[in-house]
Amino acid sequence: MKTFYFVNPEAGGRQALARFEKIRASLPAGELVSDWDQSIDHSCLVKGSRLIAAGGDGTLHRLVNQLVTQVGLDLIGQFKIGHLGLGSNNSFLKPYGSCSKFEGFPARLGQETYAHDLGQVRYIDDAGNTQVRYFTSNASLGLLAQANHRFNTDSQVARLKKFSADVADVVTFVKTLRSFEPDQVEMDIQGVTPKNAATNPAKNLSGTFTNIHVIKHPFYASDLRFDEEPGLDSGHFHVHWLNSLSKPKVAGRFLEIFAFKRFHRARTAFSPASQLKIATGRRTALEMDGEVIWGSSFEISCRKSLLRICT
Repeated sequence: MKTFYFVNPEAGGRQALARFEKIRASLPAGELVSDWDQSIDHSCLVKGSRLIAAGGDGTLHRLVNQLVTQVGLDLIGQFKIGHLGLGSNNSFLKPYGSCSKFEGFPARLGQETYAHDLGQVRYIDDAGNTQVRYFTSNASLGLLAQANHRFNTDSQVARLKKFSADVADVVTFVKTLRSFEPDQVEMDIQGVTPKNAATNPAKNLSGTFTNIHVIKHPFYASDLRFDEEPGLDSGHFHVHWLNSLSKPKVAGRFLEIFAFKRFHRARTAFSPASQLKIATGRRTALEMDGEVIWGSSFEISCRKSLLRICT
């Protein structure tokens, strides 16, 4: 079995490649793939190969999407997918206590694998074309999605990421909240399990929302997390939504979340779902694993147990 490391030099405040080279001697032997942004070399795509994303959540996101593009959903399970956490946030690997560590960096690089669902997003892009993207951890629409866009593109935040991801997160939130206006949303939640239904069990919701989270992994930046876990190969997500609030109230909840770890304050209610349809009246951001796409209509579904993730 061959092992390949797909390093994202932009991850971790552009420090991922230097981090990788520093710890490379302690890692399982494997080839470094340096040019894979547009296409994965066919020499890597041998059945049973271990493909390791070396970077943050966005690096894993890019690797999985590139792999699906080249081999298709039916064959993606032939590969072992690992993750070496060299990014600013490595939420996919949390809780870190269940990971291996290589000179302090969390990782899942083992030979054994476990089944993992794959999130699928079908949407219409700015040119009017139907596109499909995939995610491994979480997706969101609203304040968090717009904050992720700023986190990825703001020059001041980019400088802060080199010193402290937590400080960069706080600055990102403040700058995003200043200009944030919630979208008018039509949301159709499908595949709800009645015994696990939310306190508001309605499947069809309409209104303005501060945030909508679609959760496979309940972990976020720092040690923030939702308590409920949907299961990694359950075939469904948890959809959490926070109704529209005034900016002072949003700021107050942010303080509660970060200072007192009351992450349940990030939602009004939640519900399990195997599929979710979201329509907005304007072009808006949808974030997946920290990466952002733009559209006005999104269909999100859970593809059960398609991935084989390294232990």
